Amino acid sequence: MPKLNRAILRYDIGDCVVQLQQILTKLDARKPLDDIEYRIEMQHAFHHLNFAWNARQWPMKRYERCSKRDFKKAGDFPKDLLNIDD
Repeated sequence: MPKLNRAILRYDIGDCVVQLQQILTKLDARKPLDDIEYRIEMQHAFHHLNFAWNARQWPMKRYERCSKRDFKKAGDFPKDLLNIDD
């Protein structure tokens, strides 16, 4: 089984945490947050989680030079996340 790329995981999970923290900060400050803004911020957070899973074994060169096709594929909800036999 290929090794996990810790740099990719660190970047994308870290970015997801930042995005979620921004949402929490707005909620705690009781700042206005409409459905559209919330949807966009959650999509951003999910994108990074999806990327962290789907690109977890990529070499850095592939990650750094991500094609449009790879970007789309890595950003999609993981099809294999719930299947522990993969």
